[in-house]
Amino acid sequence: MLLASLVGVSFVGLGARLVQLHVIDRERLLGYVVKARREIIVEQARRGDILDDRGNILATSKSQIVLGVDPQALRENDEPKWRSWPR
Repeated sequence: MLLASLVGVSFVGLGARLVQLHVIDRERLLGYVVKARREIIVEQARRGDILDDRGNILATSKSQIVLGVDPQALRENDEPKWRSWPR
C-alpha cells in the first residue's frame, strides 16, 4: 500500500510540474525558446586531431584529399607514370 501510494504521489507531482511548465509558465518560457532559436553563436574553435596508437590521423578538422589505387587495376605498361611510394 505504501509503495502504491509513493508511485501515485510521484505521478501526481510529475503531472503538476507538467501543468506548471505547459500552462502556467508557458508565455515566459516561450520567450526563452524564441530567443534561443533566433540566436546564432559562432564559435571559432579548432579541434585537435584524433590519432591511433601509431600516430596516424584517424580524424581531423582540416580538409584532406586521400587517394587510393587498387593494385590489381594497375597496368604494367603505365609503370613510368606511377609515383614511387615507400613500401
